[in-house]
Amino acid sequence: MLAGDIEGVESDEDADEDDNDDDNNDGNDHDDNDDEDMTEAEEHDDEPLDVLRYQDPLGEGQSALHITLEGGYTDIVWALLWRGSTLEEQAFPPGLRVQAQTLGLRREEDIEAKVDIRSLRDGQGRRGEDVARQLGGVWLDWIHTGRLSV
Repeated sequence: MLAGDIEGVESDEDADEDDNDDDNNDGNDHDDNDDEDMTEAEEHDDEPLDVLRYQDPLGEGQSALHITLEGGYTDIVWALLWRGSTLEEQAFPPGLRVQAQTLGLRREEDIEAKVDIRSLRDGQGRRGEDVARQLGGVWLDWIHTGRLSV
């Protein structure tokens, strides 16, 4: 019977292997390259994600506005415009303004200093207005009233 076969007893061979493992391990359980592999998102963890202006790199660069226009979600488009565009408050339906106030959904502060979500272009170079024009239907009225224009 070998000493290594007995629980809690280490053979000389096992001890040598452990010594070699210790030589290759600096006491950390990660690769030395892990620190270099930090993603760009991790580098900017202290910056809040601007979900109104986020463009999905796996979704052809579409923004929330592009996606909601394609989905036909008029109420969500209104909410996105309320928070992330410079569209004048009078352009919003009175009921929506009251509902936004009731919910505590305020217009974004310093909106003039930020990118208006209507100007974001997807991977095909389309702004929300272009998507609406391609889709037609309910969005035609939105185009004619200028709600989706920058």
